[in-house]
Amino acid sequence: MRRRTLLLGAVVSGMVAGAEPVRRSLDAALALHTTVRDVADWERTVDEYARLSAQARVSRDQLLPHLLADLDEVRTHLAAADGSLRPALAGVCARLSGLAAVALVSAGYWSEAARYWRTAQRAARSSDDRDLSGHIGGRRAIFSLYGPGGTASTLRIADDVLAETGGKPSSGTASALGARAQVLALEGDRAGAHSTLSELEHVFDELGDAIRSDPTMWGWSEHRLHHTRSFVHSYLGNTRDAGPAQDAALALCSPRSLAVAQVKFHQAACMIVSGDVVQGTHHVAEVYESLAPGHRNGHMSTSAMFALNKVPAQAARLRALREVRELVSSA
Repeated sequence: MRRRTLLLGAVVSGMVAGAEPVRRSLDAALALHTTVRDVADWERTVDEYARLSAQARVSRDQLLPHLLADLDEVRTHLAAADGSLRPALAGVCARLSGLAAVALVSAGYWSEAARYWRTAQRAARSSDDRDLSGHIGGRRAIFSLYGPGGTASTLRIADDVLAETGGKPSSGTASALGARAQVLALEGDRAGAHSTLSELEHVFDELGDAIRSDPTMWGWSEHRLHHTRSFVHSYLGNTRDAGPAQDAALALCSPRSLAVAQVKFHQAACMIVSGDVVQGTHHVAEVYESLAPGHRNGHMSTSAMFALNKVPAQAARLRALREVRELVSSA
């Protein structure tokens, strides 16, 4: 029975894969001009992807092939569109490229993600949306925090965004400030992290309701503010302030969100800096193993490592720590 189910799944998968070239060939044969309605349809498609990407029900490596197929299709529309529609289609390409970059980051493909971030920002600058480049740059700064480029790279990206936005309240400005505050917390710069966090809180107060209520990567919700507070206080070792921030962030999280696991890693970091190294490392392992296999890489494995890096040097040889490090690095 299991073998027949697998064979049926393979047949259906093959049929679906074979259907796409047929549809694209038909679309090309029709040779229809791109219209305002087409642009509106693509913008709805981007919104659907943004909402799917914000959920944890589908792993991003499953989402990525569909994203790239649609990005390739809208590229053909962009190439053939008249001048009046090109800016809006460039905005669609920018958003799809940004979502593709996030999916690649989550799957651990950092170099490939960097290419899509660059394309996303170039496309954004060609669009008629003045804030889009800042939005994408801000999210790039946040995710680069977890990548191999190091904290200097994240600070450079964040500073570029802040120069571009001029500090004007927007999701891009908020993301850049959030990334900067978190980097400074990791580096142990207490004054810099607290100052940047205070600046972020001021910008958040000035954001419009539409931005604060948007749960996708294009918005900047109250949850993100609490998440940033949780990160900063946890990695600075401010356990008294970290606890309330963690609770507030968890209260606003969807139970299936990957952000829940990230905040639990913050909790583990607080256990470790408070002296309970063994319990903290066990907590990292429990949270990491609770993730679906498709999410145990990319920025989530780095999130786990941030907590483990709080273990003091004299405890580095603990067997429990070695085992958890091996578990996380094996992804």
